Amino acid sequence: MTLKSDDESAFRRMRFNLNLGNLIAIGGGQMKAWQKRVLSIVMVVALALCATPWLTRNQTTTAAQVLDMVNPVVQEETVYVSTKDSAVQWHANNHGGLDYRYEVQSYTADGIPRKLELDASDRPLDANAYLAVVTKGQTVLRWHEVPRSQVPTHALKHLMY
Repeated sequence: MTLKSDDESAFRRMRFNLNLGNLIAIGGGQMKAWQKRVLSIVMVVALALCATPWLTRNQTTTAAQVLDMVNPVVQEETVYVSTKDSAVQWHANNHGGLDYRYEVQSYTADGIPRKLELDASDRPLDANAYLAVVTKGQTVLRWHEVPRSQVPTHALKHLMY
């Protein structure tokens, strides 16, 4: 028996609707308990990933740095820092030198502030310098000194000495 084109098209639509219905209404129109649990867990994880950047912002704790580092929602960003009047702490390191830890106010290219903790090994940062700092949330990935002319104007307004 051969199907006419109209019958064949109707058969395909019916088969698609049945398959789609099985995907949407598993278990006779209701989700099973394990499916509800899995969906709830997925929703909680998604909400946590999206909310974490707001919770960790301006927190200079190790926990905030680790959360931002592993969070795939948090993107890398370059911020700018002035080393003038930066609070510094130093600690002896394992290879006989000193580690310097700065708590600094940084600014994005748009002038949005963010408090960061910046580490330097073996020698302190130059006074009155500008730094371009690449971050992933609160985690400092790398930094380098830049001339004043390379600091974006919105950030420079806040960093001027």
